[in-house]
Amino acid sequence: MPFAIHETVEVGKIDFMAEVATNDKFSGLYISTYGAEQQQQLQQEHQKRDGELLLRIQGSRGAGYDNLDAYIEYADSLAKCGRVCESLDLYAQCFRAGPLPSNFLWHVTSAFLELIRLQVADDNPVIRPEQQHHQRHGHLQSSSPLGCGVCDLVFRDPVTLLCGHTFCQGCVTKPTVVCTECGERTPYQPHVNVLIKSFVEKLWPSQWRASELLAEGKALYRQDKFHSALLKLNQAYYTGGENYALLNIRSRVLLKLGLNINAQSDADRVVQMKPKWSKGHFTRGMTLLSLGKYHEALLEFSLSAVLGENLQKLKSQINEALQRLLIVYSKDTEVLDLDNWNPIAHDYLQSCLNTIINGTYAFENTTDTLLNESNVVLHESTFFKKSLCEINTITELIRHILVEIMHVKHYTPSVQNNTAVAAAVLKVDKLLLEESDFNCVLCCGIFRNPVTTLCGHTYCMDCLEHNFDYSFHCPLCLTSLPPCLALSKKHTVKFVDELLLSMYGSAQNCSLSPSLNWSPEMEYDSSYLPVFVCTNAFPSVSCPLHVFEPQYRLMIRRCIESGTRKFAMISQQRFPMRFAEYGTVLEIKDRILMGNGCSLLSTVGTQRFRVLVRKEHDGYDMAKVQYIRDQHFSADKLPDLNKLHNEVLQRGMTWFNGFRPEIKSEILRTVGFPPAAEENWEQLDDGPAWTWWLLSLLPLGQTAHTDLLANTSILVRLKVINKILSRIEQSSLSRRITSWSP
Repeated sequence: MPFAIHETVEVGKIDFMAEVATNDKFSGLYISTYGAEQQQQLQQEHQKRDGELLLRIQGSRGAGYDNLDAYIEYADSLAKCGRVCESLDLYAQCFRAGPLPSNFLWHVTSAFLELIRLQVADDNPVIRPEQQHHQRHGHLQSSSPLGCGVCDLVFRDPVTLLCGHTFCQGCVTKPTVVCTECGERTPYQPHVNVLIKSFVEKLWPSQWRASELLAEGKALYRQDKFHSALLKLNQAYYTGGENYALLNIRSRVLLKLGLNINAQSDADRVVQMKPKWSKGHFTRGMTLLSLGKYHEALLEFSLSAVLGENLQKLKSQINEALQRLLIVYSKDTEVLDLDNWNPIAHDYLQSCLNTIINGTYAFENTTDTLLNESNVVLHESTFFKKSLCEINTITELIRHILVEIMHVKHYTPSVQNNTAVAAAVLKVDKLLLEESDFNCVLCCGIFRNPVTTLCGHTYCMDCLEHNFDYSFHCPLCLTSLPPCLALSKKHTVKFVDELLLSMYGSAQNCSLSPSLNWSPEMEYDSSYLPVFVCTNAFPSVSCPLHVFEPQYRLMIRRCIESGTRKFAMISQQRFPMRFAEYGTVLEIKDRILMGNGCSLLSTVGTQRFRVLVRKEHDGYDMAKVQYIRDQHFSADKLPDLNKLHNEVLQRGMTWFNGFRPEIKSEILRTVGFPPAAEENWEQLDDGPAWTWWLLSLLPLGQTAHTDLLANTSILVRLKVINKILSRIEQSSLSRRITSWSP
């Protein structure tokens, strides 16, 4: 029977309330909740805008099915209010007059998707992005480290992130990659890991070849070459066995070729293998829709939406499924007497009015009910227990779908079942591996804490750190590496760690291997001090340093990593002696590591020493030393020593205080403020600290400084300082540094 379709009038929740307020059949219920004053106010605000819709609804009562546009608009209003079941029930009545175009159902489709989202959102706590990613791809976080953490399959073009986790390159294609295992960000797109790719090709050649064929099949599918794609996918199936990604794309190809039953068979297997994978449910929904199984198709699309599939892609499919279902249910629906139809008497519309007026939902207890029933496992779902022919209304179907959604959300497959295929495929055959496969190219030993650079090459962590002390280029391909890589925390490659564990059984057995690589800690002798050949330093005096030479960058890094934070500072000597015999031990107080790998050190002198044995290690010098202590004076000589000490101290401070302000400021910035005289200075191993501070300012050469470091008499040092101050006061130098320039 023909009927007219007019332009839809947009009716929102407030519009519907205004419609209720202006209708005499609704006024009693409305006034009982809001009162006459509120009713009159809303009536005045919305009566003019919504009067047209009200008149069309009231005027259509005598028109039967000849004019359904007002009822269609009413159904849309219900959908906009979130009343999906009521809207669909009214649409089913309208469909008795004839099928409506699918675009009429956009509002109810959107409301249906929102209903699904709300049902699930109330049941789930806030989860991290990486957990959402795991949920969307339908796998557990306990997946094997030998497979991709996203697709759970054998690696194809593996890339390793900064955190040490490895994925297929096609699974991480964003500019800033976020690890789905730990959530750490990698601010660049890494290159293929050469070592892991060689392991994959060696250990699992069939699966690796199958992944290549699968990629070729996907490319042909995107080019609409379905017959060629099917040949590639079948070849991949017989080469590497079945996997869910292969069956999923093959199901879509079969669907394009019209082989719907075969497509459904593959899709069923995909859902069985990955019950919480959104794309698998979407593919199965497509196959069921093509076979006319609209009930199951709507369920699969709903599950796909819950598990994270793109809603825009799903909306058109759900819209089509709803249209087909409404056609089916309209044939079995009792004829609606539109002439005597009273909206307030309709059960669903009654609950809708309660929703708007009282702020309650007809399904307000639905979530609790579904949660109480969610302990039933997936295969015991009430949806599959009940025959489809027993579902008489679309409202009942929607309720069954909501229950099924809760079952799937609470269904947790065991780790054993979830990774059964991956575990069977990714077994490590030790006979295929050799010890040389695990050798670092820098130290020629077995990997110790393997790390991978962004160019895809793998080294021992210590070897790479050692390389960064000399160059920021990859030792193999000479790719320029960012200096920040040397500063960032490095994580070992989990895949290589797992293979080492499989090969040697434990880290202890691995360390017993005869070809284990060299480690700095193994040859470090605590009796030797690393030597920084530069200048003279003094006890208790600050010594700021800019470390830029590669060998000293390595030396300082090892001093800090070893925990001693101490090294020897010695002045350079003429050939054949590389450095002087006496020096001072410096302790690192602070370190600023710059982006280019250089360091700014804040150090202070601690002890004097004499060099006993010299040797070279990794480009820098080492020395076995003997510490020097001052001789103590007898009690009868202390009065004269105290008198000289006080005179030299006063003379030295007077000389320093007479400096020009800019010179004094520079001295204080470099070596700090002058130390105060200690109470027991005569008993200290290095004497009073102020003498060394003053010696660092006096114009003496390196040889004189070295001789003073070697001297063990405080009396001699005081006399030397006093004599030098006397000469300075008589020279032009004193006038230049203690008076302003003309």
